[in-house]
This record gives sequence, C-alpha cells and structure tokens, in this order.
Amino acid sequence: MGVEAAADPLQMPSSDEVKMARTTVVRVPDGRDFVESGFRKLGDVASEMASVDLLVPAMALESIRERKRQKKEEAAQALAATAPAAPAAAIIKKPARARARAVSVFSAKALERARHDWKEISDSPHPLLNQAARNDGFRSVPKIRPALKRLDVLQQEHANMRAVIETLRVDLALSSAMPRGDFRVRPILLVGDPGTGKTYFALKVAEALGVPMQKWSAALAQGGFQLTGSSSDWRNGKHGLILDVFAKDASAAPMFLFDEVDKIGSDDRYPVVPVLLDLLEQSTARIWRDEFFRMEFDVSRMIVLMTANSLDRVPAPLQSRVEVFHVQAPGPAQRTRMIEDEIERLNRKTRRRLEIDQAAVKALAMEAGDLRQTMRAVVDAFAAALMAGERVVVPIDPGQAGRDRGQRPAVH
Repeated sequence: MGVEAAADPLQMPSSDEVKMARTTVVRVPDGRDFVESGFRKLGDVASEMASVDLLVPAMALESIRERKRQKKEEAAQALAATAPAAPAAAIIKKPARARARAVSVFSAKALERARHDWKEISDSPHPLLNQAARNDGFRSVPKIRPALKRLDVLQQEHANMRAVIETLRVDLALSSAMPRGDFRVRPILLVGDPGTGKTYFALKVAEALGVPMQKWSAALAQGGFQLTGSSSDWRNGKHGLILDVFAKDASAAPMFLFDEVDKIGSDDRYPVVPVLLDLLEQSTARIWRDEFFRMEFDVSRMIVLMTANSLDRVPAPLQSRVEVFHVQAPGPAQRTRMIEDEIERLNRKTRRRLEIDQAAVKALAMEAGDLRQTMRAVVDAFAAALMAGERVVVPIDPGQAGRDRGQRPAVH
C-alpha cells in the first residue's frame, strides 16, 4: 500500500501520512527492511529514530533535493559574478604534454613575436610559422636503441666506414644515458676521392637513425643566406633552409649533408663559412636565427655530415670543429651490396619486381672506378628493362657504356 502524492510535491507529509508510510515497512527474517515501491528514507531523520524508519513519498524527497542543488548553483554563480576578472595577460594556454623523446625547438614566445612581425607585412598567416608551431614547437630526438641495432647492420655492410659508424655508436650511447635535451652527435667530415660512396653512406646513416636528410651543395651555394634566410626588407627576401626543414619535419635532429665543403666560394658579400661555424658551435646553434622572420630557435641537436675530396682545401676553422675520417673506396663485396640496394630502391619506387643479372653484378663490383658511374649504369639498365618489358636487368660496364655511347644498356 502507499500514500497518495499531495498536490504540491514540496509539501511535507502530514503525521497521518507518516503513519501510513510506516505501514509499508515489512521485516524479513534476515533483518533487512523491504520498502514498498514509491517510498524512500528521509536522510538523517530516520537514523535518529529509536525504533522506526521514517518513510516519505519518493517524489517529495527528490523535489527537496533538487531545490537544494538549485540553491547551491545559484549561490556559486552569484559568487563568480562578483569576483574580479583575471587580466588577459594572466590567461596563458598551457602547452600540450610533450611526447616521449620530445624536446622544445620553437618557443611559444619566439613564435608569437614572429607572427606579430609578420602581420606588419601581410594580413594572411604564414604557413611555415603554423608548421613550426605544430606540437607546441616540440620535435622528437631519434630512438637510440633501434638506431644502434641498425648501425650494427650498416657496419657489417660498409667495411670502409667502420670507424665512422663506431664514432656514431659512441655518441648515441652517451646520449642514451643523458637527458633527451642533451642529445648530440659530433659533426663529421668524410674526406675521399669522388665516387667513393660518401653521399650514399650519409643517406644510409640517416635511414639507420630514422631521421630525414637534407643535402646542401657548398660548391653551388650562392651564399650563407640560403641557410639563414634573407631579411624580409629585401625585395626577394626568403626564409632559410634550416628553418624550412625544422618547421616541416617532426625530428629535432635532422641530418644535414654539406657536400664538397672544400669548394666553398670566396664571395665576402655572402660568406658561408661563418654560417657553418655557427651551426657547429652548440652555444650558437641553440639560438639559431632565421633572418627572414627574425626568429630564434634551437638547432643544436642537428646531425651534421660534411664531405670533401681534399682536406687541404677545407677551411681550417671548419677542420677544427669536426671529426675527420678518410674514406677508402668500397671493396667488391660492399659494391655488390650497394648495387643490389639500388635495384631494391628502384623496385619500390616503380612497384615492380625486376631482378638483376648476377654475372653483371659481379662484373660491376670488380670495377674500381667512380661509384656514381656504376649507379648510373644500374639505373639506365633498369629503365631499359622497363621499356623493353624485360624482368631481368643487365647493367653494362660504365667504361664500355662510354665507348658505346648512343647504344642503350643491354637487357636480358
């Protein structure tokens, strides 16, 4: 049985209703109370009764509780309305939680200042600044443990680069024991004759470390402003290559290959050497400045590899800031592996499954000539096989190809 609800659900039940409510409590053998549907205990009042449980209609009790909640909310809103507003400068957006291995490259303050300066030039936001602000300006350092394993494989495949790889392993091991912000690989200069595989090796190191590689030819450089950027006040002002790579990529340690630094130009108007020195010094690399945006950012974790054909022509200030390694020409086994790697790369790019003639590979591997010419012969033979619809690539000796100029590489 139950009590009929009053017209006003907030009206407290009468004493008769309470007596009627009490009749809804039934004692069961295990001591629990069975309360008829539609009734609830009235909070602390029931606990103060000596021997009875006071029950009221559920609708009335829920209405009382709802009224209390409303009064609390109204009091909180009134208090918030009278509190002084926080100044705009005090409202600072907290950066998202940095991911594992992430370090700050672009500071929020520097980005905000660069955006402010850019508004004086254009009403449209610059896309490169938006890219730099990705992940709150954080970038990731390499995963060291997998990189060390890949370097082990690389060391077995490149016997002429074992000393270089061992140096890389030492630097990575040291970085793994330090805070991720202290990640650093010493700058390296590879010196050797043309065609000894220096550029190819740099690409394989970048793959092993899991970082992007950007090549910059010192011999073809117009000036250091290509790296630092040129002032926006100039008619053809543009941001620098360093900013471009760091803004667009997710790595805090991209590899820069400065090729043929023994051929750096001597134009004093746009010097290159002082710019490279700033990159090689950790103290100045931490506050690298892009002249176009007048923005500083941290490039101190950049991995720098340089190449030269002759050490004597490399400026002395550069030599004093790098670890120098003299590179010998790769042997037959290493050249065989490099040729096979090139075929695999071409197959991936073209989504084909062409094979290379092993007799031709052996002949090419025994050649001690320019490695670049050997690789061009492989590419030419691959293209010829594609055009002829053949499945086997048969490169010919680069010297023979020069003598038979005008004939396309043979296909099988």
